Amino acid sequence: MKLIHRNDLPQYRPFSYSAREALPWVEQALEGLQDIEGLQGLRDTLLLNFDGEVLDAVKSGEWLLLKPQAHAFDWAPFEKAAAEARARQAFMKSIEPVKVR
Repeated sequence: MKLIHRNDLPQYRPFSYSAREALPWVEQALEGLQDIEGLQGLRDTLLLNFDGEVLDAVKSGEWLLLKPQAHAFDWAPFEKAAAEARARQAFMKSIEPVKVR
């Protein structure tokens, strides 16, 4: 998981947890039970580096916790092309001339 500022990567907003869903994950990270990339970046932006300030930034929606799907690659557009290529290969193999010895 990764914390990002809401303005950094707007295309990832659909792949972020709501503030309510993100808070337990961030609380675990603050307790040292969970690693979240970007947590130090959030802390670096705060005037007062208190856990409460970190949680407030997540509650307000200023910082977003990305879901794992945000980093997943969508293979759907390529699956159709791959299926067509396999079908074409199978067809070409079926029409190859048979070698007679």
